[in-house]
Amino acid sequence: SHNQRAMWFLQQLAPQSSAYNLSVSAPFPYTLDLAALRQSLQTLSDRHASLRTGYTSRAGEPFQVIRPHHPARLHQIDASGWADEQILAQMEAELRRPFDLANDDIWRTLIFSRGANDHLIQIVVHHIAADGLSIWLMLAELDALYQAALKGERLELPPLTSQYLDFVTWQAERLADAAGEQLWSFWQGYLQAYPTLDLPTDFVRPAISTYQGNTESFRIDEATAEQLRALARQHNTTLFTLLASAFALLLGRHANQTDILLATPVLGRGQPEFRQVVGDFVNTLPVRFDLSGAPDLGSLLGRAHKSVASALGHQDWPFGLLVERLAPERDPGRNPIVQAAINLLQPGTLGFDFSRHQAGLSIDARQQEGQFDLALELTESGKALDGRLRYSTDLFTGATAAQIIAQFQHLLTEFLQAADRPVTALPLESVAISQSRLAQFNDTARPLPVGQTFLDLFTAIVANQPDAIALSDNTGSLTYQELDQQSRQLASALQAAGIGAGDLVGLHLERDRAMILLALALWQLGAAYLPLDPNFPAERLAYITEDAACAAVISSVGLATGLRVPAGTRLLHSDQLLANTSDRLPNLPGSQPNELAYVIYTSGSTGQPKGVEIEHGNLFNFL
Repeated sequence: SHNQRAMWFLQQLAPQSSAYNLSVSAPFPYTLDLAALRQSLQTLSDRHASLRTGYTSRAGEPFQVIRPHHPARLHQIDASGWADEQILAQMEAELRRPFDLANDDIWRTLIFSRGANDHLIQIVVHHIAADGLSIWLMLAELDALYQAALKGERLELPPLTSQYLDFVTWQAERLADAAGEQLWSFWQGYLQAYPTLDLPTDFVRPAISTYQGNTESFRIDEATAEQLRALARQHNTTLFTLLASAFALLLGRHANQTDILLATPVLGRGQPEFRQVVGDFVNTLPVRFDLSGAPDLGSLLGRAHKSVASALGHQDWPFGLLVERLAPERDPGRNPIVQAAINLLQPGTLGFDFSRHQAGLSIDARQQEGQFDLALELTESGKALDGRLRYSTDLFTGATAAQIIAQFQHLLTEFLQAADRPVTALPLESVAISQSRLAQFNDTARPLPVGQTFLDLFTAIVANQPDAIALSDNTGSLTYQELDQQSRQLASALQAAGIGAGDLVGLHLERDRAMILLALALWQLGAAYLPLDPNFPAERLAYITEDAACAAVISSVGLATGLRVPAGTRLLHSDQLLANTSDRLPNLPGSQPNELAYVIYTSGSTGQPKGVEIEHGNLFNFL
């Protein structure tokens, strides 16, 4: 299907990613008969073709290979004496283990045995073969099959009249007829001049997304949730539309945008013959929210209700094909068309009993992270709402995610009191929090120690907190001790390359840990650095490098191509310098307050860039 194609291509870009792994876990409070459980799993595999399908390519095009018979595998783990945390950690490790779509099984089942009649079952499957409803269907059918097997009975499940391949055929035929043309015509108009969400981020967006993420959880209590349901009814709309409008408004405030696209999943099982079939039926709908003109709450919800209804009325057009047809300029670091998502799960409408699952250990909150910049999921739990904000760790810290959650919750309380106020003027946090944040932000007065530099502060922290995290980026973290050791090793390599006290060295690098390590290493040598943005035009970089009279320029192998370095200026490769792991850490001169720390070039009033020299004493005052 079109969605499978999109997922297959994403997996080729990031084969070690587990962003599209799905997992469900539940108590298994039965006598454990491994033979009966294996037979029940095999019946599932034989019943649903998606569970015995591999995914390969011919001339670059993905194809499904349906195996006539494929053994269903079961892994038993002896968890006797294990704490809940150990089991959860093992479950999460299984969730994070990537699938090889061409050669691996597309699903795996684990049984954690803690004692007699005390077991936990986990099913992990790749999203290309199943969706969220499918994995619950698998668990429900497995439960029924196994209970019958324990009684010595053979359960005959209702026969399936269709398989997932029939859905692929149905979808292709639907899109090829007049109804398909009407769907495409709608989406062309609906997404005309669609916006790209441009949120401020904690980290520079990587050139290629790693699809790594994390989750922050929260809860909206029963009283507030009931008030929100009543507010939605008052405005003749749904709870989903109200929640999505609040999230869109919040993102719009952060991005300073009034046109917001949010993705939301729909089941995609409109045809009754597909409702009991395991497969990836779910479709992603882009829903547009118009925040322009300072609307009040009623106007905002009225616009959103119409937009949501229009999108839902045309939900059969697959998102994967939408990307193909609209053909946006591809950015491997950004999700195409839509960068944020929202979903409201209402388990009572799905026809499954979730109570047993909810009573057991579950890692469901930690899956499907990193697919979007931000993805908000709310689940009805009784009358309350359980919330999860999944965020890309390429872009955001947990602290930022927690702040977004707090602002979302506060905005919902403001909705309850909004009356006729413009929603764009609603505060995102309480007056007390705003005043506290403002006071903390402006509390910058500090005595300035005489004769000290940043390196003195850094050395003191290394001594006092060697194992504290000093630096984090999308590749991992370094402690203060590790940062100190690696920067000293780098200083040794720079010294061997002829760099010494008083030299000015250009750093033509991305904003990553190498930049920080090299700046520290240069300061430890008594040298200074000049930042050279790789995104600047080559002519501007050449002028700055020559005007600054750099002793050397350091660039990576990938960025150095096309870089023009003046005669007499050496070009050093960061990759080679960083490879130095010598244990020889020489005595380094360090830097004095009146010595140069770095040079920064401004545009200049004459049009030519002008360099500004910052000494270590100035830098210390900034801190």
